[in-house]
Amino acid sequence: FVVSTRPELHAQVVAPGDVSYYVRAQDRYRLIYSDEYRGEIAQFLWYNQRINEYFQKSFAWKLDETTALVLSSHQNQQSNAFATVYPNNLTVFYQGGVELMDQFAVSSWPLTLLIHEVAHLYQLNVKAEFSKITKSIFGNHAFFVYPVIPIPLFPTPNMLLPTWLMEGNAVMNESQLGIGGRLFSGEYRALFYSLLKKGVLNYQRLINQHLDFPFTTEKYIVGGYFNQFLASEYGVDETNRYFKEQTKHYFIPLRIDVSFNEHFEKSYYQLVDEFLQFYTPLALAQKEAPEAALTTGVFASPMSRQGNSIYFLLSEKGRKN
Repeated sequence: FVVSTRPELHAQVVAPGDVSYYVRAQDRYRLIYSDEYRGEIAQFLWYNQRINEYFQKSFAWKLDETTALVLSSHQNQQSNAFATVYPNNLTVFYQGGVELMDQFAVSSWPLTLLIHEVAHLYQLNVKAEFSKITKSIFGNHAFFVYPVIPIPLFPTPNMLLPTWLMEGNAVMNESQLGIGGRLFSGEYRALFYSLLKKGVLNYQRLINQHLDFPFTTEKYIVGGYFNQFLASEYGVDETNRYFKEQTKHYFIPLRIDVSFNEHFEKSYYQLVDEFLQFYTPLALAQKEAPEAALTTGVFASPMSRQGNSIYFLLSEKGRKN
């Protein structure tokens, strides 16, 4: 392997003025990390190799270029991660989410991020024959216009898939490998069941972004249960391999119903209906606390104690009068 120092990563990836980073190249990966992770690097790379071996089989695909994995320093106070294939395969992990471990029902925050984000890389990087050709000539592009006839073509059409399918599949995968996951969270299950009982889940709401509670969290949790439903019907591997089927639609990437019919032999709408019908009886059986709520809000805020008083934040808009 090769180790070198870098004074700073791109400002959009880490905080400006962040610490120096090391680069360790091994196989088809470049691990970029701050000094605080030095003692965990060998173990992290071992887990990364095992997870990639699993996903290569499950998605029926092998990442087609060197992939960069960034472990950001403690100076980056964020609790999320992201993955992209533009301009190259890259995923960045932030360590600020340790306090979410109970909510996510996981035993390891770094491994949860690794599984979830690497799943995104496979979803996005997988290619059909057309995409393989354009990749070899032009590299990674979101789309390009055919030079003779002005027709837009999408070498990686999965970039346009609805959020609830992408994030839901990653949540399903994070819950498969023995460290917990959001599908094991009682809090998130109660949230999903509550949405079902209210009857607000439908095709339009699921496929589009909206400003209703619980905002983007809904895409992860409801999408996770939908992908788990598909996995229970068709198996995890077939559920993951849907993304390989979808990438064939490089001309009109939004033909989701067509790719569902081709892969699962059922329409997107039929499977969404079956999914909601399957979980509705379980949702109706969920009991609610009989006590009246003291107050309400759109976000759960952690409580703190000072003396004999308990404090928490609540927006005025979310307060019950």
